Amino acid sequence: MYQSFTIYKDHMNKRWILWLVTVLLLAGCKEVVKDGKSTISTLAPPTSGTGAVTQVAINGGSTFTHTQEIGTTKSDVFFIYTNPSSSQLALPSFSSLANQASPAQSALPAAPQQSLVTFAKSSGIGLRGTQEISEFNTRPPKMIPRRGSAPKASLKPQFAVVGDSYSFMTLSSSEIVTSTLRGVITDGTITANLWVADDSWGSCAKTSCLTQAMVDGFGAKFLKAGAGNDIYDWVTNIYGLPWGAQSFTNLIDATAANSIDILFYDISADNSSNGGVLGFFYAKDNYLISNASSSNQRLMFYIDSVLTATATGDTWEISDLWPAEMVATLAHEFQHMIHFYQKTVLKDAGTASSQSWIHEMMSMMTEDLVADKILADGPRGIAYGDGTSGSAGNNLGRPALFNSYGYISQATWANDNLVLARYAINYSFGAWLSRNYGGVLLAQQLIKSDTDDLNGLIAALAALGYTVTYDELLQQFWAAVVLSDLKTNVSPFMMNSGAYFTSTLNSIDYNLGSLNFYNYNLGPQVYSSTGLSSSLSTMLPYSGIITQAGSNVSGTLSSTVTMPRGVNMTVVVKPH
Repeated sequence: MYQSFTIYKDHMNKRWILWLVTVLLLAGCKEVVKDGKSTISTLAPPTSGTGAVTQVAINGGSTFTHTQEIGTTKSDVFFIYTNPSSSQLALPSFSSLANQASPAQSALPAAPQQSLVTFAKSSGIGLRGTQEISEFNTRPPKMIPRRGSAPKASLKPQFAVVGDSYSFMTLSSSEIVTSTLRGVITDGTITANLWVADDSWGSCAKTSCLTQAMVDGFGAKFLKAGAGNDIYDWVTNIYGLPWGAQSFTNLIDATAANSIDILFYDISADNSSNGGVLGFFYAKDNYLISNASSSNQRLMFYIDSVLTATATGDTWEISDLWPAEMVATLAHEFQHMIHFYQKTVLKDAGTASSQSWIHEMMSMMTEDLVADKILADGPRGIAYGDGTSGSAGNNLGRPALFNSYGYISQATWANDNLVLARYAINYSFGAWLSRNYGGVLLAQQLIKSDTDDLNGLIAALAALGYTVTYDELLQQFWAAVVLSDLKTNVSPFMMNSGAYFTSTLNSIDYNLGSLNFYNYNLGPQVYSSTGLSSSLSTMLPYSGIITQAGSNVSGTLSSTVTMPRGVNMTVVVKPH
């Protein structure tokens, strides 16, 4: 199939060409294709392309010569290889026949060899959840269908008075936290109960201890009187309610939706004020204790008390580094809570096909969508009030780690020593999707789709009118990364407009800030033709690799390319 189209844009009452995008898809050895204007016969290697982005897909694997017409403007030329399959593939190779570039090659960072939690605390990094929690939430125990019409009695105890005490089971039935109810907030419909572990309150022995002002400040972020002014409203507007009617006998009753409990305690009892596990939603609490021995039989979150109480300066402010990160954690985990009900319970999505990467991608999209509302910088690592792509040297946002570990698989998950990089690549992929395919509307369609996998993603896009394959998405994403320092891109290569990307749902605006991957660390990892094989041994499933084939070139660039069966190539011409 061959398509050629030109995109125009009105600007200051003038029409000017932003891009000429030529898409060249090649399957097999010979093909006759009509583009509505001309017929191209026996389309086979060698291939050719013009314009900013050329996508070359060769099924069958071969060596061919690609000729790129660059024009008179001096440009850099990138060959991007993507593997959209679930299998590892051999590395591609190329040799430029004119002006081969030799980009500076930075050594790939080694994965941390110590335990992930230890590494996080020593590096000042926040984690959300644990391996066991992730696996439980994604593939929970079997739900037992209710038979007959007899109502099921609620076993959820109700606490509504500040000063009440309760002993919660946390990560297991043997890990008990004795706590006191320190705050009750209601918006007239939903109640939030704020519990604090007794050993984390007042003049405690921890590094930092919670006070009433801290609890009140945090609670108001999650729930307050009025409409459209808190995490509960902003996130349920996207995904729906966190609990309600359901048809299983071993889950808590629908009346549990009336209140949400938040327990602040020193997670892992590590007394850490510089990273570690920030918080989690654990779906075991949605089960009756007869089916989950550590269930507290209610909707609830767990938040680290020490980090919540950790001040950046002399006095505590909720806008301080760790308190703000805990607020963002609540938005992140709230998506997980809603996801469990809306998809796992109501759509029976908690099967072997349910994939953690899409759960985590959606939670990071949620953080991104509400960052400027909750006044937390979010996964971009840029001030929440700044819609631009920020400044160079940013080491705070998720893209910083993506730049170092971009070669790993996107549509997969493992709670291993690369899990932080997995968060980074799935944030980056989700950030690109939301800025090019509907913003908050895409997030909503992801919760409405029937499955938690690539099929669910494609279905969500189709519901918004986008006909696209995962192969194409992966190629578009990696091209957008390379072009992210330019503000003149158009969808689907737009990451950086220099301002917010705004989308609206039910009269609520959601803002997404711009992203320039070159502002993080040293920028995206780019390989030379020789550096590629010396750095990597294979292409991982669902992965991408950026190589530079020409630097500061014009005219014609020809390259001999060898691509294994199943690998796609995208050529990006980027003017100086």
